[in-house]
Amino acid sequence: MRLERGMSNSTGTSFSAACAGAGLTANAGLGAMRRSDAAGVAFGVGAARVGSVDVDAHFLSAEPNSNRWDYLIGVKVGGTDAAFWIESHPASSTSDAKVMLKKLNWLKQKIGTAGWAQLKQLTIKAQSHGHAFRWFTTGSIRIRPGSPEALLISGAGLDQPRKRVQIP
Repeated sequence: MRLERGMSNSTGTSFSAACAGAGLTANAGLGAMRRSDAAGVAFGVGAARVGSVDVDAHFLSAEPNSNRWDYLIGVKVGGTDAAFWIESHPASSTSDAKVMLKKLNWLKQKIGTAGWAQLKQLTIKAQSHGHAFRWFTTGSIRIRPGSPEALLISGAGLDQPRKRVQIP
């Protein structure tokens, strides 16, 4: 398999093993993401894309009415894999913060299950590089720093909405 620059092979990584343990299938690089969403993700120096999962699509048929999270991205930072969670969602209204908290709670429940234990460990590794849970938006951002909504999402461990997400 030919790899694009800055991407490592997901085969044999702790990220791919963690995904398999959770019943998820990892794609190479950002292959699981819509192109428009992938364009909003930037990688810091020394961060290599390991793989990605379209979490939303995976759970769509089983949980069609749930507030599902969008993406999981595996990144190798400092020689170890880490799991970063990206949600592409509008931030054009303060009510979007409540929807994001529902999505985050849904995701945290998944991460707390036994089959997701390895992904939980990789998420903890991501938290050592800032927020493991990132909010990407293409529209306007109405949630302002210091607002009640901003404080709620920060308190839940979610990064503030951004037009471009930097990992790590």
